[in-house]
Amino acid sequence: MDELTRGELIGRQQALDAVHVHQGPAPELSRAAYIVYIAPQIGIRETPDNRAVQLTESDVLDCADFPTRSG
Repeated sequence: MDELTRGELIGRQQALDAVHVHQGPAPELSRAAYIVYIAPQIGIRETPDNRAVQLTESDVLDCADFPTRSG
């Protein structure tokens, strides 16, 4: 089996298992936990590329504003 497909199947099963654990024997929780959406494919989420900036005393005192990198 392709590793990506295997990972997707395992991830979906883990999500279902987590819901079943939260549904548990308590009647008040029996309908409180459910899955609304599962992504159709595994993916990697990128986080912003935060580059370090050396702040100077004037940067801090003047509340310097630095441009952000947009994706």
